Amino acid sequence: ALAVAISWESYSRLVRNHAILFYRWQPDLEYNPDPVEVHFPPWNPHEWSQGNWRSSAPSRQVHKWAHNKLRDVAPAAHVLASKMQLSLQDVQDLFRVGGSAE
Repeated sequence: ALAVAISWESYSRLVRNHAILFYRWQPDLEYNPDPVEVHFPPWNPHEWSQGNWRSSAPSRQVHKWAHNKLRDVAPAAHVLASKMQLSLQDVQDLFRVGGSAE
């Protein structure tokens, strides 16, 4: 079966109250702190161009951004931010320690 929720509240209720496969993004600990990833075949741009989305979506890189004057107004903060590297697992672990994704 396939379902589409009419609202965020409805979606949340479905996910919390039923053992279902659902789409989610990361990092997010709202529903399950230890999700199981579903692996699809590698992205196939030819299939996607024909409307066949059986393969994974193309990967995305997340980059850090800062105020364009940060280097001038807070040089130490700029150095810290430019050297900072966090993996998705690092962020998930930080959320677990804090107990919330908010």
